[in-house]
Amino acid sequence: MLLRSMKITIIVALGLGMLKSCSDDSSYESIAGEWEGTVFTGEGDSYIEMKLEQDAENVSGYFRVIDQFSDGGGDSGTIEGTMDGDQFTGHAHGSYCSPDIDMTLTHPDTLAGHVHMGACDGGVTHALTIYRKPTL
Repeated sequence: MLLRSMKITIIVALGLGMLKSCSDDSSYESIAGEWEGTVFTGEGDSYIEMKLEQDAENVSGYFRVIDQFSDGGGDSGTIEGTMDGDQFTGHAHGSYCSPDIDMTLTHPDTLAGHVHMGACDGGVTHALTIYRKPTL
């Protein structure tokens, strides 16, 4: 009886240890890679591409936005920020505008959030959804 009780205790302890190690893997999710999607402006949405690199919680990369329903204009530049769990908070530095960006990793291949335009574009906030480009 004592031996059986010890086996159960060991199995439960190992199981709890495995659960803890799975939940403590890291404090951030990786969003490194190539992404594409839509900035929902309400006046003709814009196509956006991002190529992001990540070192621990620090994220940097490049973006390109193309206005789909206007003259085909847009913006491009760099992006930088940090990951905290599944939350990205950062800033884009474009040639036309430098908005703040917040996104949540809602799925391993989907980021959704907001672009806060600040001083440019009337200070409006646009919704943003991007998807990880498939790798071949």
